[in-house]
Amino acid sequence: MRNRKLFVKKQTAELSEKISQLNPNLHSTMKRKRTPTYLIKEKVATKYNILCHIYDIFGLLMESKARQRAIEIANIRNGEKVLEVAVGTGLNFVEILKRNPHGWNEGLDISPKMGKKARKRAEKTGLTNYNIRLGDSRNLPYADSAFDLIINEYMFDCSKRS
Repeated sequence: MRNRKLFVKKQTAELSEKISQLNPNLHSTMKRKRTPTYLIKEKVATKYNILCHIYDIFGLLMESKARQRAIEIANIRNGEKVLEVAVGTGLNFVEILKRNPHGWNEGLDISPKMGKKARKRAEKTGLTNYNIRLGDSRNLPYADSAFDLIINEYMFDCSKRS
């Protein structure tokens, strides 16, 4: 079996070499890596648009401790400019609003449906010191020093894997 594997490897290497000699550009194109789907903005947005209607159940069951811990660690001081990246349906954002009623609060999410749900949830607080906008966390539409505090408690599925 070992000899068979070595033979196949050798044949593959020889074929690859022949392709390179015939058309060097073709060979480099064949080796080009595709962008993983979890990094494609549209795919991520579509996924969360679909999950939007059931996301709160998942969030309450699986992310409650992470959300609470993020708020605790953030130590929000009333009057700050706070950005929550990947605001989702606004479960955490409402708590940010309550802790920062005299500051400015901004929420950013890649999914239009998640952002809409977060806006509705924030409106119920009666506060107006916030904005929730559509955007990509990998390309923040803000100046570097625009906020005193940036919060994100869960966004691993959108991160580049190593």
